[in-house]
Amino acid sequence: MATKTRAKVEPKRFITLVNDVLTIRMVYTPTREETDVYTLTRQLSGTGFVLMKTDGVVYRTTSDTCTCPGFVHHGRCKHRDGMAALIARGQL
Repeated sequence: MATKTRAKVEPKRFITLVNDVLTIRMVYTPTREETDVYTLTRQLSGTGFVLMKTDGVVYRTTSDTCTCPGFVHHGRCKHRDGMAALIARGQL
């Protein structure tokens, strides 16, 4: 009997930035969601950002890359995508 593999469900992502506090909410199903909160600091060069989670974990991101494990493994991540969305909306 062959095993069926389920298609990976990409979450709907919502990003907000208020007073340098970045919130990324990922909704997988109506009953499953995750929320991450970061303090955002613009790097001196002006092209990148430092995101610090409330537990002290730090990621550095630009429009092209991020230091998080997700980006290293998959070549894309919620941090980089979130920064791009905020820039496109004129919020950064």
